[in-house]
Parts: sequence; structure tokens; C-alpha cells
Amino acid sequence: MTKHAITDKKLRGYRWRSYSHFITFTIGIALYTEALLYGFIVPILPYMLEHRLHLDPSKTQDYTSKLLTAYGLVQLISAPITAHISDKLSRRKAQLLIALGLGIVGTGLVAIWAIYFGAVLQAIAASTAWIVGFATLMDAAGPDRQGTATGVALSFSSAGMISGPAISGVLLRLVGYWPTWTVPIAVLAIDVIARLVMVEAKAKESASGPNFSIQDPEDSASDEERIRLLAGTPTSYQTIFPRVGSDTGREPHTQHTKNFYHTMLLDIGVLTGLAGCVLVTALITSFENTFPLHARRTFGWDSLPTGLMFLSLQTPGVILGLPCGWVRDRFNIRYTSTVGWATLFPFMWLVGTPGNEHYPWAQATANGPAITTASLIAIGGLCTLVQGFGVTELSAAVQKWESTNPKVFGPNGAGSRVFALAETAFTLGIMLGPLVSGSLIAHVGYSTVNLILGIMCVIVSAASFCFLGRRNEVRNQH
Repeated sequence: MTKHAITDKKLRGYRWRSYSHFITFTIGIALYTEALLYGFIVPILPYMLEHRLHLDPSKTQDYTSKLLTAYGLVQLISAPITAHISDKLSRRKAQLLIALGLGIVGTGLVAIWAIYFGAVLQAIAASTAWIVGFATLMDAAGPDRQGTATGVALSFSSAGMISGPAISGVLLRLVGYWPTWTVPIAVLAIDVIARLVMVEAKAKESASGPNFSIQDPEDSASDEERIRLLAGTPTSYQTIFPRVGSDTGREPHTQHTKNFYHTMLLDIGVLTGLAGCVLVTALITSFENTFPLHARRTFGWDSLPTGLMFLSLQTPGVILGLPCGWVRDRFNIRYTSTVGWATLFPFMWLVGTPGNEHYPWAQATANGPAITTASLIAIGGLCTLVQGFGVTELSAAVQKWESTNPKVFGPNGAGSRVFALAETAFTLGIMLGPLVSGSLIAHVGYSTVNLILGIMCVIVSAASFCFLGRRNEVRNQH
């Protein structure tokens, strides 16, 4: 059998398996799975604690809070470790498969009895899926589609957050405990197939060429020279920046490496983007923590209308993920982020007016329900718009450094560590949202808590105008 025949056999179907749209679908399914597994357990956790583990019902809330906090804490700790390991390895598909294995084992343990240990494994799997998955997605998307691909992936994640609690809550009542778990098992099966079939972008590049043959050393040398020539050609804000200064003529081995986290955390634009990542998740988790009790006290709502309100908050993320990604690709993030964060303020104020005696026009018997519904839909849509700017700014900062020295952050680049920083910021918001809102609401009330969060949106808006998107403007001046 010839060398080309062996190669073709190994890479059979590689065209569609390495197609950027299929990779986007695969990473989207991975994020959907992790989001579904996180939300799936929330409605059935009291049943698991009280009926399966026979714990005191008075301690259910305490155990639930500890479990969700532990989940976020493990993600927070594992993110930089996962990213460091990922950037040391050349192939991301294997890492995604290992993470999936951890997720499957963790889900099995959660379903049986080892809830805390299973949740820890799920948290590590989710952290890896987000970090390595997004790095793989950016490689596949290309310079002009990163925002769009990010929007699609986040839409999958939002769909998982919506469907997880709804599916488990309904099925537990209709079909019982064990049949309920057939849904995550089916989703995990689809995830396994997609991750096994996918050919990541880097593998595709190494396999492409005349007759789909494996690259020879001579081809690698010519490709390396071509990459050095193309690196000086600007294409888009998200990925490539022109080489500037005297560093252009240096050989890679004469350039020094830099500590990624130290370099990024000294960049005011990156810090602004990270602040946005923290705040956007803090807004959502703050609602999850405070809205159910507020709705019961103000409107007399039970779990069904309250759940529909959360549907109103999350659904815009599914519908608007792709358009918002296009907006991030099409327009300068300095202005779009500024407008997005500033526009959140009036809706954050409005959502807190029902039930406040200072706003008689927003009482439960008047316009309160309509104001709440409209405000939550608007907040969900605007959060979908602003949540991608942090990743975009991080990618821009890394690419600016790597345009002058491709190995400045290590031989395999810093793609995974970019998403580790973003994922860490998102996870920090998941922890801070309930903590801060829960502490404040007892002292200042629901309306004031939302007003404070709205003011924080204005602050991030001002910071976005001052510090985001500057690299793009400098590049355009050249």
C-alpha cells in the first residue's frame, strides 16, 4: 500500500470532519452538554438529598449552596491549570476526549450517590471543555469569523442552561428519577460521537496539501517561511496585527518569552474586558439568587411563572447569539461595548421597580408583571451582546504580542490560557453574584440591589469607552 493510500485512509472524510462549521457544531455540543449537566441537577437536587440520601430537609438549602459553590470554586482553581497543560500539548482533541470521560464518570457518580465528588469531576470537565473548546474553535474559525463562531457556541451554552432545569424538573414528576437521567446520557452519547469524529484545525493543516499527503520537511520549511511573510499582513482585529519596530527582523530563537498572566494582567484593556466577564455572569447569577423570592413576595408567583421569567432571561441568548457575534466582528468593540453596557442601566433599574412603593405605576396590580418580563428579555439580550467582548480583547492582546514573536508565550502559543483567563472571570462572577446580592438584599432591598448593579454597568461602559479597542485604532492608523 502506498504512502498516499495510507494517508487517505487515515484521513477518510477529513474534508467535512475538519470543516469549520462541523468543528463549531462539535464545540457547541460540548458546551451545551456541560451547561445542561450543570442546570440539570438543580431542580432534582432536593429530591436526591432528601429521598435518596435521606438527609434532614432543613439542611437541603445549606447542602445545595455548598454544592454549587464547590462547583464554581473547582472551576476557578482548575482553569489556569487546565490552560497551562493545554498549551504544553500540541493536540486538543485528546484533551477534549479526556474531559468528556471525566464528565461521564462525574455524571454517573452524581446520579448514583457520590454527589459532591461527581460534581467536582463535572466542574473539571466543564472547565476543560470551555478552555480547550474555545481555543479549538478560534483555530477553526479563522480571523474574520471568531465573533460569529463565539456567538454560535454561546448560543449552544445558553440552550443548555435553559433546557437542563426544564427537562429534569418535568421528567422527574412525569417518569421518575432513573428515566430522567436518560436525557443527559443521550446528550453525552452525541457529544462522544462528535468529538471522536472531529478533526481539529491544526491536524487539518498538517494533513492538507497536494493529494492530501503528509507534509515533508521541505514543505514544512516553505510553509514556515510563508507564515513569516504573511504575518505582516493585517487581516482583522480579532486575530492578526502588523509587525512593528525592529523586532520584525529577529529570528524566533533570539526573542525572549514572557509570563502570560503577568503580561495580560498589566494590560488595562484586558482588565476592562475581564471586568465585563465578571459582571455579566454576576448579573445573571444575582437574578437566580434573588428573583424567585422577590417574585413570590411581590406577585405571589410559584415555580411555574418564575421559571418562565428565567426562560425570558435566557432565551435571548439562544436567539441573538449569532447576530451579536456578527456585531462584534463588524464594529469596533469600543463603541458596541460602551453602548451595550450603558443600555443595561435603565433595564436594571426598571426590573427592580415592581414592589417598590416609590413607583406606584409598577405595582403588581398595575404594570409590574409586564415591566418585569420586558426588562428581563432586554437584559438577557444585552448580556448576550456584551459577554463576548472580554474574549475578543484578550485575543487581540495576545495576537499583538505574537505578531512580533509567535513564541512569546511558549512554543504552542497562549490560546488556551486566553480562555482560561476569561473562564476564570466568568466563574468568579458566578460565585460573586449570589454572594454580593444575597448580602445586600437583606439591608437595602431588591430594588436597590439592582440599581447598584446597574451603576456598575455604567462604570464598565465608561471603562470600555476609555480602554477597549485601542489596538484596532492604532493598527488602522498604520
